[in-house]
Amino acid sequence: MTTLDWRYKGLPLDLGEIELADIGKQGWNVLRGDLPTPVMVLLRDPLADNIAALAAWCDERGLLLAPHGKSTMAPQIFERQ
Repeated sequence: MTTLDWRYKGLPLDLGEIELADIGKQGWNVLRGDLPTPVMVLLRDPLADNIAALAAWCDERGLLLAPHGKSTMAPQIFERQ
């Protein structure tokens, strides 16, 4: 399990510790101001579509994708790429 706290970007500063798997259960709303700014929102389906499109583009050209881990700052996205 991965435990997060206030030291992680985009989480409330008054947050204690929380498991990564429990983030979605918090009911936080970016538009309501529940999270500190700046904050980025990713939509699951468009992200999956973009990853698939880039993989197909690379495949068609015989290229290997070498994503830059620091660009996303999210190991989960890096692994999916």
